[in-house]
Amino acid sequence: MSAISAADMVLANPGIIVPGRPSWNCLLCHRPWPSPDAKADLDTQYARFPSGLAIYMASVLYDAVEDLPEPTPADLYERFLAWIRPG
Repeated sequence: MSAISAADMVLANPGIIVPGRPSWNCLLCHRPWPSPDAKADLDTQYARFPSGLAIYMASVLYDAVEDLPEPTPADLYERFLAWIRPG
């Protein structure tokens, strides 16, 4: 079974906003992901389960650590976790 790329996900689900790797820029607007639109989309998707959003974003933060050049913990926190509303 082959891996599904972010570009394939966008083509299959045009409403989903996903990051391009290894840049971690939004594939739709090319801003750092999660972009404001991606945050709004994720917030809507996880509205009933905000703890699920926190878990998802923590997992993508873990992946981003491997891809981004010399990320600082503070930058990663601001980008991936600080915007999540408490559940």
